[in-house]
Amino acid sequence: MRQNGAEIEINGSYVPSAEGLRNLGPQLNPEIIKERTARSFAIQSDKRFKRMMEAAAAGDAAEFNAGFKVTMEALIALWLPDFKPPFELSLDVARQMIRAFRTTLICIALDRVHPVTLIAKAWNGDKAAVLALIRADKLFLLDRCTQAVIRDAGLENDQPFMNELARAQQYQLRLRRRDLLHIYFDLLFLLEELGQALPRRDELQRLLDPHGTVFRGSYAFERDLQRQRENFMKLIEEASTQLPVLLSLYGSDLPAEG
Repeated sequence: MRQNGAEIEINGSYVPSAEGLRNLGPQLNPEIIKERTARSFAIQSDKRFKRMMEAAAAGDAAEFNAGFKVTMEALIALWLPDFKPPFELSLDVARQMIRAFRTTLICIALDRVHPVTLIAKAWNGDKAAVLALIRADKLFLLDRCTQAVIRDAGLENDQPFMNELARAQQYQLRLRRRDLLHIYFDLLFLLEELGQALPRRDELQRLLDPHGTVFRGSYAFERDLQRQRENFMKLIEEASTQLPVLLSLYGSDLPAEG
């Protein structure tokens, strides 16, 4: 992709900048978000949603899960009409996915590394990776990838690491506006990899930093955007090389079929 005057060139085709902005996708297009958000809230008035909430209050798990599935199907149809979820539409799975997504965003925003890469490093005894994972999600204290490092540090009376571990457990996430913009950039880069056309850089800057409070001029914005794109592609490549190994490590705990 490259800018060409008032248009964007993508794989040899030119897209007007205004169209590029609208092509950010339903999750990120400001022209559509408001309308779809209103329709999302309207789902709460549906009788099936009300039955789901009554089931939750009554402790009826089966009725609640049935209503939750219907609600999620309606939301997916609204926001991602072409998406066919390859997972169960249940509250437990939704909680796990939200937690994983949050952890990924935190690791990328704070450490510019994918959690898959951090998990692989933690398996190999990297103390810094262990601390980064626990800062992102305290449940990593109980994960297999961190257990050896924590156990060995305790046996060796590694007080400096144990002090860092205690601080990691108390860590409270604080994101600056620039961090939030970088998360937004990463979502754009993901859409770009999926074939979505992005807006012109000056259009994007006017949308994200209209008063120049984060970036001092177009050059600073363009340079940061390009640097974030390069970092994003690098961390995705690193994570993809580690994923098969991690799947084999975690899969070793699964019972054999048959």
